[in-house]
Amino acid sequence: MAVTGPLPGEGQFDAEALTAEVDALLASDATGAQEAELLEKAHRIIADALEGQSGRTVRNP
Repeated sequence: MAVTGPLPGEGQFDAEALTAEVDALLASDATGAQEAELLEKAHRIIADALEGQSGRTVRNP
């Protein structure tokens, strides 16, 4: 895997771990308010990573 530089912001993230985390959230069998909470959490995870707040390393396949 190639390691790239950080995305905008100070930190870096592991793209595969981020994908797995968000996929797990989106695969959850939730409806209504629970579904909204899961979508908001997935959004926060992605937004934090893009802003460099997650402290993860960027790795691309």
